[in-house]
Amino acid sequence: MGSFPKRKRSSGSEHFFSKNHQLTEVIPAADDSYFIVACYEKFNGSRLRFREVEEEGKWELVEEWGKTIGQLHRITKEYTPSNQVKRPDWNEEELLKIEEFVKSPPQKVLQYRDNVIEQINQLAINSDVFGLIHSDIHSGNFLIENGKINVFDFDDCSYHWFASDIAIALYYTMLGRDYHKEDNREAIANRFLEHFLKGYKTENTIPREAIESIPLFLRLRDIVLYAVINKKLDPDTLDENDRLFIKMVTERVLSQQIIVDLQL
Repeated sequence: MGSFPKRKRSSGSEHFFSKNHQLTEVIPAADDSYFIVACYEKFNGSRLRFREVEEEGKWELVEEWGKTIGQLHRITKEYTPSNQVKRPDWNEEELLKIEEFVKSPPQKVLQYRDNVIEQINQLAINSDVFGLIHSDIHSGNFLIENGKINVFDFDDCSYHWFASDIAIALYYTMLGRDYHKEDNREAIANRFLEHFLKGYKTENTIPREAIESIPLFLRLRDIVLYAVINKKLDPDTLDENDRLFIKMVTERVLSQQIIVDLQL
């Protein structure tokens, strides 16, 4: 792949052309859907292991995580898309259409989704709280090199509230702890958010009411994952961890419980 020509570097990793001299290639699938393939130079760095952060006191890495997202949000305030290309709005997310992926979905799940969406629709929309966000910056979508974060996997980018990006970082940090039902989950979540926002605020200001909306976006992420589970996972191929993951998310959505309580 390295023998293929490279696109002229602007910043970050190189983007390779295909042998057809295209930046992307479309690969048809058997069910009439398709995959879009692109090839980038691999980032250097290592994954963030949150256990190491907690056990070794490396909270500066969480602050760097927050700083990186804050920088993205600050930059997006001045971004104007071209007339040809614009990322979708948050409510165009197909995974919110649970009825398309779940046969006879429980009415309480649909009511929960509708209630969460209704509350989100009541939030203020302005350049201080809303813009183009990554929508999936969990620790699997960046690498750390010399204390700095290299972000990738931008395919979920959408116009959304900045608080959603913050909630997603917290959500996936706590998701792994669900497997063990640890007693200190709330304390860890609040400490994570404290350090995350400390870094975030070095790059971007965010109103208090936006921070207070984070629990609402934690609920939205559960609803989206509930749809993902039903759309993408084959019950006949699941291992024990997969089944436990499905059980946790499904039970939270059915009971309308939040993944973790925060002290905001």
